[in-house]
Amino acid sequence: MAPVTKASPRPFAIKSAIIGFSIGLLPACALPPSTPTTVTPQPPPRRTADKSTVHSDVRQVREAVAALIRREMAAYQVPGLTIALVKGQHVVWAEGFGVARAGTDIAVDADTVFRAGSLAKPLLATAVLQLDETRALDIDQPYGLYVPEFALRSRFARRADPITPRMLLYHHAGVPTDLNKGMWSDRPFQTVLHELRDEYAVYPPNTVFSYSNIGYSLLGILVERTSARPFDDYMRDEVFRRIGMARSAFLPPDGPVASGHVGGVPVQALPIRDRPAFGLYTTANDMAAFIKTLLAHGAAGRRTLLHEGTVADMWTPQNTDVPLDLDLRFGLGWLLEYDTIPEAGRVVRQGGTTLHFNAELIVLPDADWGVIVLSNAGNARPAVRRIAEAALTTALGKLPAQKPAGPDWTRPQLDEVLPGLPSEGVYATELGLMTVEPEKGKLCACMYQKQYDLFPLPGGWFALRGETGSGDDARLRILSRLQLRFENVDQHEVLIGRNGAKRQVLGQRIDGVIPSTWQNFVGRYHILNPDPDFPVEQLELHNEHGTLCLSYRMPKLSPLQIRLPLQPVSASEAIVVGLGRSRGDTVVLEIVDGQPQLRYSGYHAERLNQLASDGI
Repeated sequence: MAPVTKASPRPFAIKSAIIGFSIGLLPACALPPSTPTTVTPQPPPRRTADKSTVHSDVRQVREAVAALIRREMAAYQVPGLTIALVKGQHVVWAEGFGVARAGTDIAVDADTVFRAGSLAKPLLATAVLQLDETRALDIDQPYGLYVPEFALRSRFARRADPITPRMLLYHHAGVPTDLNKGMWSDRPFQTVLHELRDEYAVYPPNTVFSYSNIGYSLLGILVERTSARPFDDYMRDEVFRRIGMARSAFLPPDGPVASGHVGGVPVQALPIRDRPAFGLYTTANDMAAFIKTLLAHGAAGRRTLLHEGTVADMWTPQNTDVPLDLDLRFGLGWLLEYDTIPEAGRVVRQGGTTLHFNAELIVLPDADWGVIVLSNAGNARPAVRRIAEAALTTALGKLPAQKPAGPDWTRPQLDEVLPGLPSEGVYATELGLMTVEPEKGKLCACMYQKQYDLFPLPGGWFALRGETGSGDDARLRILSRLQLRFENVDQHEVLIGRNGAKRQVLGQRIDGVIPSTWQNFVGRYHILNPDPDFPVEQLELHNEHGTLCLSYRMPKLSPLQIRLPLQPVSASEAIVVGLGRSRGDTVVLEIVDGQPQLRYSGYHAERLNQLASDGI
């Protein structure tokens, strides 16, 4: 990597092509403040004719949040949604809104089964920690001790620590985020063991938070090996039944399931290979039972799901010594925050976004509250997050506000702060490529062929100033609400975004030089091993403003083109540059029968005869 250079005080511009953006830095919308809700065990909750449950002490909360739910469902074209609010050992409100499938009169209630995506992860983490308690495994021993055939290539010069189950649980093992080939298929999740043998580690362990569905498929295999039982049998008998989650499973249930939707239109559900990671089927009432068990420190009625100390370990930050994580804190299967629900103390959460469904699970251990929201719309992630946070905020009688982390959740010190203006160069970010360069006597940003002022703020921060219209990409509008800063963290020159006190790495400075070997192979490519139900289109290797990029579309995932900046590391290998989710993957170039072929994330592709029109 090029040495860090101090920038001279001169104007810069940022040119960007926006791609995937997943940072959670924006505050939730607020409802009017109310009196904090105190729930007593008597009288019992009222069960209405439509099967909803409303405790007398939360009727005002229900009225306020139900109005928000209806607005969000209309705004995001959500046909059906269900919510359960838990106080201590009581489900004080459980209700469904809308229908299970658009165009029908099948009403949603708290027992309607939804796909819940990554809400699978805390439940799988529970199973792994159960086995750790019984000493069937040790989460700090090498994963390969229990699954000897596990192998992952490495391109790192220094010897890395072995991957452990603990690292997989908090997404710091350096395992690829996904293996795209076969991800939406009925292939057994155990096949990833074989497929990973041709893939590379994306980072050395404990380098940076890098969310990994593949890591949780590996944990599903670990549960099978160490329990000597099929994964689904173990989860049913030792997790779901102990909690009382009678309608939950990692396989499609025999009974009715809410249909997924895009734009309010029902769509066919696709199978999921990585079921341990995001293949959960569940209901609001079942997840409420899980919340109650957690708030009881692992006690599920007269049975024990986890020991009290194990629950405390799940909710203890694991990555306080990882500088690149900045203010992000992750436990064992859970994202951890502090006071992002005002005056609630610890906020323990997991989102569940998958094709055509969205969910949000939040537990407040210090305030003794929890909430689950499930929906059957693919674009409803902001809505379910706002609804879940608003339900807890209203129950607590507070207004949302950002507060600094508590003493046990402190962020690491930065080793060096670059002065004022950013260092010139190309930054690979979750927003796309950002080229920082001098520009006409003022600071400005050019995005989607639009100009924005890059306005300096105290402390070396910057803000985008300019009009973002309704036609702009939503992620660009989000970016315009963040403050930006360029810093050196753990020997990486990075772009940081923040809203309030919370900071997260958005991108990394890279070398944009394309070797001549790779220049000769730009062009459009045709996938030789496609997935019939999940097409990948318009695959292209191209030169984008001096940076080598791989671009493609996944129309069932998003209408947007995905652009991945590449950094060649040899004549035949290039890495997807950047830090975090879906970064660090390796693209391999091969010559087969005289034709260039690419290998990426399990796909094999051959170059078409026609070169890309915007190539060299």
